[in-house]
Amino acid sequence: NVCRHRGHRLVTEEGVRRKVIRCPYHSWTYGLDGSLHSTPHIGGHGQHQCADFDIDEHSLWIVRSATWMGMVFVNLDGSGPEFSTHIAGLEQRWSSFTGVGGLNNVEAVGEDGSLELEFHANWKLAIENYCESYHLPWVHPGLNGYSHIDDHYNIVGGEWGAGQGTYKFTFSERAGIELPIFDQWPKDKSAQAEYVALFPNVLLGLHIDHFYSVIVQPLAHNRTRELLQIYCVGDSVADDKHARARREMLNGWRAVFEEDIRPVEEMQRGRDSTAFDGGAFSPVLDTATHCFHRWVAARYPQVA
Repeated sequence: NVCRHRGHRLVTEEGVRRKVIRCPYHSWTYGLDGSLHSTPHIGGHGQHQCADFDIDEHSLWIVRSATWMGMVFVNLDGSGPEFSTHIAGLEQRWSSFTGVGGLNNVEAVGEDGSLELEFHANWKLAIENYCESYHLPWVHPGLNGYSHIDDHYNIVGGEWGAGQGTYKFTFSERAGIELPIFDQWPKDKSAQAEYVALFPNVLLGLHIDHFYSVIVQPLAHNRTRELLQIYCVGDSVADDKHARARREMLNGWRAVFEEDIRPVEEMQRGRDSTAFDGGAFSPVLDTATHCFHRWVAARYPQVA
């Protein structure tokens, strides 16, 4: 989104799709494929070409991208693995719940299935917090009331992500709501759920009757936005008969994610102190968080 001439941003707001992209600074124009089409007055007034300037060498930079579950993933430096390779470990893991390709059967819920939160903390602290269930009894007493800390287990995926799972998630039953379920979900795992941070910045939650994603957007070194979207199985969930279920589900997750705001903000404040020396990790309950730390640490030399 940067003009190859003087670095002006090309698109700054949503709008109607046009046939070309025109830089508002000097009117250099690009095709929707990124190719440079015109360079007005580059050789002087009325001269739209210039000797020794090859227009084909000044197209917009190509960015590798892929779509998955309605989200767009990009690899800016071009050195990452193919996205299909990156996501393969998680898809294989979750196919044991949904069946192969089962996630293709979910539909994003409308306005009553999404929310946006902002908080004053670095984005990595949100990922760190999401990976572990250690804080459950003190931060999420309501959730811990039916999904105890000792019902949880660690998930260490390595390069693609890490997180936690629980053998006892019964929110729908407790709330008295009913939603369509994955038809291949094993009956002996009906109360099982898993929560994975897909590195670097997407949080995912899988349950028998819904799935959610959270895009974690860094806004500044100490400010972050979270965009949550709930998905349900099949398109019938949009019916009026499921309206209360949609509201209850959204409100349930709103409460959980809002409860996480204070801890991550207090970590941000605490880590500004010279007294914090990096802390320590529980060898039992912090393994997924430590996995994320190792993943981040391995990438600092690459950008130094």
